[in-house]
Amino acid sequence: LLVYQINTSIKREESFVLDFSKQEEIEQRKKEEIFKKDVSKRIEEMLAAAQMSRSEIKNIAVKVITREDDRYATCKLGWNRGVEWSPYAIVYCQDEEEVKKVIQFTKANQLSLRIRSGGHHYEGYSSGDDVVILDMSEMNDISIDEEAQTVTVQGGVQNEALYQAVGIKGYPFPGGGCPTVGVAGF
Repeated sequence: LLVYQINTSIKREESFVLDFSKQEEIEQRKKEEIFKKDVSKRIEEMLAAAQMSRSEIKNIAVKVITREDDRYATCKLGWNRGVEWSPYAIVYCQDEEEVKKVIQFTKANQLSLRIRSGGHHYEGYSSGDDVVILDMSEMNDISIDEEAQTVTVQGGVQNEALYQAVGIKGYPFPGGGCPTVGVAGF
């Protein structure tokens, strides 16, 4: 009788532990389902916002490359060809006003923004999937004021151009060895 009571007691405890584990598993599955629904809803909202903004993005700058453009495959490339991303759009800004418009547009449409100067980031962080790339490469003015002893460069200036501009005037510039690194990478 004593052995029977102990065995029965152990079986009840095992049963309770199994029931409790199943209950935890069921609760965990419910939480995962709720999380998946929330994520799915957020993705749908983002895609809807992106679809609405597809036509609007063409109005924020003179040169905007989207996935439908024939130049997209070439324009999306970064320096490291081993890292491949699919950005939503690449916007080649011509001046500070276009830069402001791109920032305002991405913020208003809840789109991620990446800034690209020379595209040299080894891991490709100047790009990404479904992001807007603000490409500075066409903003490449260099102004040397010898009287004030200053050099002003726009965000798309690359090493080689800067070396040439200051070198012609006889000034050194310690900016690195790769000629195509953008000024943002200095």
